[in-house]
Amino acid sequence: MTLCGLAIARRCLLLLLADQRRSSAVVAVEVKKSQHKYIIGVKGQNLHEILAETGVSVEVPPLDTPSDTITLRGDADKLGIALTAVYTKVGLTCVSQLFMLYLHSYLCLYAIYLLYMCMVHAYGSVLKVLFH
Repeated sequence: MTLCGLAIARRCLLLLLADQRRSSAVVAVEVKKSQHKYIIGVKGQNLHEILAETGVSVEVPPLDTPSDTITLRGDADKLGIALTAVYTKVGLTCVSQLFMLYLHSYLCLYAIYLLYMCMVHAYGSVLKVLFH
């Protein structure tokens, strides 16, 4: 390769790099440290999935750092899709946790109801006097 060929190749690479810098962006979002494992997935599966689908890399801080900031880097047009994917990974977990909380509340109310029914059955006449 000649010196002229190297100069042309260098110029082409610099133009590609400049174009990449113009079209790429960085977004930093705060996600609770306890939710990071859902974004990462088993053996990084969720991170690889987001990268494959969107071309955006998701950077999660190491577990031993106190930072909650997750950084997304990639094409500006794809960042919204990647951010949605990140929140979906976290959101599905939050929805299941809310369901478990709802289920727990429902079971507690049901237990109170059963206790009340037992009390009515055992002490029916006494309860009528107390609550009327």
